[in-house]
Amino acid sequence: RPTTSRFGRISPRPALADRRAVTELYGLGANQLGSERAPVRMAGVYALDQLGQCYPDQRQTVVDVLCGYLRMPFAVPPQLRSDRPYPSDRELAAREELQVRMAVQRVLANHLRPAEDASGRPAATFWPDIDVDLSHAVLVDLDLTGCRPRTARLSGARFSGFAWFAGATFEGPAWFVDATFDGHAWFENSRFLSPAWFLNARFLGETRFKESRFDGDAWFLHAQFAGQTKFTGSEFRGAARFGGALFAGEARFREVEFHGAAELPQPDIDLRASLVRRPSDTTHRTWPPGWRVRETDSLVGNLELAEAAPTSPVGPGRVATGLVDGDTGAEPGSGDPGSTP
Repeated sequence: RPTTSRFGRISPRPALADRRAVTELYGLGANQLGSERAPVRMAGVYALDQLGQCYPDQRQTVVDVLCGYLRMPFAVPPQLRSDRPYPSDRELAAREELQVRMAVQRVLANHLRPAEDASGRPAATFWPDIDVDLSHAVLVDLDLTGCRPRTARLSGARFSGFAWFAGATFEGPAWFVDATFDGHAWFENSRFLSPAWFLNARFLGETRFKESRFDGDAWFLHAQFAGQTKFTGSEFRGAARFGGALFAGEARFREVEFHGAAELPQPDIDLRASLVRRPSDTTHRTWPPGWRVRETDSLVGNLELAEAAPTSPVGPGRVATGLVDGDTGAEPGSGDPGSTP
């Protein structure tokens, strides 16, 4: 803290001391993060964590460094087999690096999660107004449940295992272009305050956007959904763009509310009990074959199935797709923490 001398002048020494402390802590953390030894890298992660917690003006820098670490090339190691009690040094090194990266993910989630108390005040560990850039990163069992980043860049990212975004709020644009989700992707109860981009994203497990809200345009053009897909109860306040998307499993869009343009031409989409705002505006809306809007008044219309929708050649309610798990060398994530309609 600045101090006042007996002559009434502010002494600059505390500020200089702070700058020296920041420089020393940053140098220590960065050097440790570049070590060849996993325990030293782990210490560097927590040194940078403490730097950001003590000096708020350094928080974005700390996040940029940690995100840069996760963007470095990485191959997820296979599970060690019980019949191999003596794994190779290379396998052990890969598993140690995985532990470091998991620690980085936990530190980021800890500071992006408000974790508000009963009075509505965020936790002291929450860092507001943080931009996250994890483009082309390899992320393992990423858990950003309840997090609130300002902008999120995850284009080209590879999500190995589960990907949890339930209850997350994206204040700025969210980019998931060309992202691949090897396991289940949970976005239920999430909120996108700005446009969300999922163009060409590949969802190889079950995908949930239940009860989510898109305040900006939602772009899912040419996205591929290999498993069951649930948008039940979601709300699209902007445009809902699903042109060219492929659904290999059941696609539930029940009780969805559409406010703007809509592009859902696929015949296998279930739109039961969904609502359309301004139903007379049909210029920029495309529904699956057989579905139509029945106007209840000038402001609201109900989507209903006027006739039996045509089925695809590969079976009832399915669209042929070339999406196979073998394209990625990984099986969809196993295990389900709970399934609801």
